Amino acid sequence: MSLSATRVIYESKQKDASINVVNNGNKEVLIQSWLAQEDNNNPPPFAVTPPLVKMKGGQHQLLRVLYQGHSLPQDKESVFWLNVQEIPLQVEGDNQLQLALRQRVKLFYRPAGLSGTANLASTQLNVTVRGNKLEFYNPTPYYINMLWFRQGNLTLKGKMIAPRDSLTIDSPGIRSTGEFDIAVINDFGGQTIFNGKLINGLSAGMRGNK
Repeated sequence: MSLSATRVIYESKQKDASINVVNNGNKEVLIQSWLAQEDNNNPPPFAVTPPLVKMKGGQHQLLRVLYQGHSLPQDKESVFWLNVQEIPLQVEGDNQLQLALRQRVKLFYRPAGLSGTANLASTQLNVTVRGNKLEFYNPTPYYINMLWFRQGNLTLKGKMIAPRDSLTIDSPGIRSTGEFDIAVINDFGGQTIFNGKLINGLSAGMRGNK
């Protein structure tokens, strides 16, 4: 089983968002799909259709995500997990091991009228060095999914930074002055690199690099 994208962007002005599932095998399987919250067990205000479907080998299936239209902030993005699970059909014979494989991709709900754009949100990122720690502050209404931070030979694994929220990373060896790069995941699942410069522990603006 494979998915046509590594993330789903749900624009609030759209009626739905969709993603394709492909059964790359030659046997029939069941596909179960559902959405879950990023950090709790409360059911999200979305429905996935079809929630359960039988797929023949080589078949494609379009999954549609529908928003029920309530309870989500309208001044910033919200994020959820779209789960797509492959359930093999019952096989004959003894001593058979069957596995239910699950893939998860992020679904971003993006309200209309947000300032700026998601792909340029990283240019607004504030970076501060405090001792052996790096602090990132995201002042935008968009999630910034940072893959890594690099300064010279120092490379640090990044994390996703929520809208108007901060992230702190332990960074022994960080220098308070000098250029740095960060890599982020864009709307299309690709990698975009931004360049910045630290002066006395404070970033002096970010710009797109490549």
